[in-house]
Amino acid sequence: MDLPKTSLIEKHALIIVSILLFSGVSIVVFHMTNLAKRLAEQATLSHAEHYTDALRAFRTLYTSEVVERVRNEGINVSHDYMHHKKTIPLPATLTKALGESLGKNTTSDSQVLLYSKYPFPHQVNRLEPGNFESAAWQQLINQPETPFYRFTTYEGKTVLRYATADRMRESCIDCHNTHPKTPKSGWEVGDVRGVLEVILPVNTKDIVKKSGIASTAVYMIFITLLSVTVIGITLNKIKKLNHISRHGE
Repeated sequence: MDLPKTSLIEKHALIIVSILLFSGVSIVVFHMTNLAKRLAEQATLSHAEHYTDALRAFRTLYTSEVVERVRNEGINVSHDYMHHKKTIPLPATLTKALGESLGKNTTSDSQVLLYSKYPFPHQVNRLEPGNFESAAWQQLINQPETPFYRFTTYEGKTVLRYATADRMRESCIDCHNTHPKTPKSGWEVGDVRGVLEVILPVNTKDIVKKSGIASTAVYMIFITLLSVTVIGITLNKIKKLNHISRHGE
């Protein structure tokens, strides 16, 4: 009498189970990694919003409480204030200096940029066809209330570039309309004067570490290996019992 043949599934049961288990773990780990990336992007976006609000509030306060007061006292306001006596920095100049100082003195590695289609002679024109700055300017001109941002690579790092409209304030109108080197006159309150951009690195590693995703993935892999080992031992015992049963031992 012929003995029943062992099916292909029975022969490779452990391999099949292992593939299924590791596939399941891989899918979960992949999903958790994507989740960590989205959390990191959301946290960076929230940080950029608060950062921008703080810079805007500082600039407004400096303009109204410092610049407007000292002008009547014979103090000049200029971008090259360091080379002149009785001179303080322009609001935009001080805002950029503050952003640079925060980036250097913290671990955030952040940057602050201010640019416009109408730069003063001492400023660099950053608006080139096809670049982020040009795209930000075009959108903010049409939708000044809506921030323009992208998650992209900048200087070799994954960053968030977050741009908002820099709108003309009442306290800035006279200076911009009457300055001898102004690139444009006829400004009105609320006009989009330029773009305030904050560049922040997206630190996915910190999110992974703080959320425990990495340790969870390690535990899952360990449990999977343990499960495969237990299943392998069990299947081996079953094979032996079947062998004994088939040969009548």
